[in-house]
Amino acid sequence: MPRAYTVIAIFLLFFSNNLFCQIKIQLDNADTLKYSQSRGDIQILVGNVSFDHEGNYLYCDSAFLYTNENRVEAFGNVSLISNNQVTLTSKYIDYNGNTKIAKAKYNVTLTDGYYILKTSELDYDLNNDFAYYLNNGIITDPYQTITSKKAYYYGESGDLAFANNVQIVATDYKISADSLKYNSKNELVYFFDNSIITDTNMIIYCDAGIYDMKNDTFFFSQHPIIYYQSYYIEADTVQFYRQSNLTIARSRAIVLDTINNLKILSPFIKLSQLDSSILSYNPAIIDIYSDNDTLTIIGDTLTTITDSLKGREFVFNKNVRIFQNDLQAVCDSLVYNQLDSTFTLYKFPIFWFDSTQMTSDTMILFMKNENLDKMYGFENAFIIEPFMDTLYNQIKGITVTINFKENEIDSLIMYRQSELAYYLVDDEQKIIGVNYSTGNQIILTFVDRELDKVLILENPQGTVYPLDEFPKELERLKGFQTQYYKLISNRDEIYKNLNFDIPID
Repeated sequence: MPRAYTVIAIFLLFFSNNLFCQIKIQLDNADTLKYSQSRGDIQILVGNVSFDHEGNYLYCDSAFLYTNENRVEAFGNVSLISNNQVTLTSKYIDYNGNTKIAKAKYNVTLTDGYYILKTSELDYDLNNDFAYYLNNGIITDPYQTITSKKAYYYGESGDLAFANNVQIVATDYKISADSLKYNSKNELVYFFDNSIITDTNMIIYCDAGIYDMKNDTFFFSQHPIIYYQSYYIEADTVQFYRQSNLTIARSRAIVLDTINNLKILSPFIKLSQLDSSILSYNPAIIDIYSDNDTLTIIGDTLTTITDSLKGREFVFNKNVRIFQNDLQAVCDSLVYNQLDSTFTLYKFPIFWFDSTQMTSDTMILFMKNENLDKMYGFENAFIIEPFMDTLYNQIKGITVTINFKENEIDSLIMYRQSELAYYLVDDEQKIIGVNYSTGNQIILTFVDRELDKVLILENPQGTVYPLDEFPKELERLKGFQTQYYKLISNRDEIYKNLNFDIPID
């Protein structure tokens, strides 16, 4: 026999064997049975009809059995129980024994003992334990109710996939999304595209995320936005632990505290809504808003401490900087007390107010009514002010107190081992001499930003020198050091540290 005929014969044999290997649908019971030769080899069955097909059982009020096609049309109260322990009920089912696909219509219900699915039309592949509907349906389980236009059920994996106008309603939250997937075995919900999650305290907008129902934990990617109680949160990824009220935001993270009028920006922010504690780093930035201005603080790390007496304190460490339109400061570490609006700067802070530079080992700034009210400098206090060209007015001592009024320096008190050097001018602003004075306490008062009075207490000594006779060694008092080069021109120079490519405001 030629080779081509041999191949065709083998193919025909294989094909015919497969046809004959199809297991026929078996009729188990019917009250009455009729044959319809006019419509082909059809058995018309009425009353308590039941079929068996490879462990799948079909029950109905009446049916057409198409023997040649190995197919059944079932009518009335129809139930199909698969060998996967899935039950399908409806008013009509078209079941194909060759493909094991059931097409159900009218009052369709599908359940596996966990899910209950209801729709008007559904296709169920018993071979692969797969079902879907395309024209609106509702699914319930012990936790929630899910509605959508389309849904796909994967029995083996336990997955349910939904598309188009998806809504989940649970006892303590609601979810709406364009598409969504849910797995009953691991109890994970996957969100996609325009998802909105709400509960009594929270609204979340996201395009991708997972809800772990067992651990009551959310994970979101693709820059979700969260409104939780008084907080606004956004980041590239966010983890939210509902039971502990803990949020972890990573990459381009922003947290806005609407009650305290402050915003945190960082690549990493960990926030507890229970005690308002915060951990942020690499770096961390806070914007503190007021009616008049915004005060910005940046540091490598930020933590918070909450005390029953002191309230909440923000602790910045390493490379700390403060910026406001009329003041700046740098230091190694800083504590901001939210209750009394104080800023404590540690490890050789430098403070600039307008053109005046102030340094000491430790410094405390007091705010009142959103304006600078008072400053204390402890140990090695030194204040300089540019006067003209390379000339500087200077005052130094051990500690200093500066009082502010209407956001201007009102008075300055330098304590212990105090020295003062300042230039005297006439009405035409020409230099007429230099005053060098010492004492245990020096008090300066100001009017309209100009020095008004000088009062020296306890061992006062002073000399007024002509400019050309002023000793060279006194032009720079011991410890003099200008650090104006550390000033920045605007707030954007701080924000550049974040490498955000989203609007900051």
